[in-house]
Amino acid sequence: MNQEYQNWLDGLKVGDEVYCTWGERIEKITHITKGRQIDIGKIRYKDGSYKGKDRWDMRHYIEPVTQAILDKIEQNKLANNLSCKLCGNAYWFLSVDQLRRISVILEESNAQK
Repeated sequence: MNQEYQNWLDGLKVGDEVYCTWGERIEKITHITKGRQIDIGKIRYKDGSYKGKDRWDMRHYIEPVTQAILDKIEQNKLANNLSCKLCGNAYWFLSVDQLRRISVILEESNAQK
């Protein structure tokens, strides 16, 4: 663990918001033990990480909330919302012009890859 991350962990207080890689969301710290273990809801992070009880569980971390993380969360929400609406046949309620604009955006996105 690098010193910058450790300094950030040491400066955290109850109520601070952090990004949890488990669940990919922003949560508030609910408790910090004397040993500096951080509780967020029912999950306890030791040295900024959490691993489930199953040997196959991945290790998850808490991270500072950055604009890049906020943008990624918003991107995921928008993509999921659009996906649900299109899969739910909501596109039948869109005009031809709206569908054309969506199609152009999707084609531009594929061309950038």
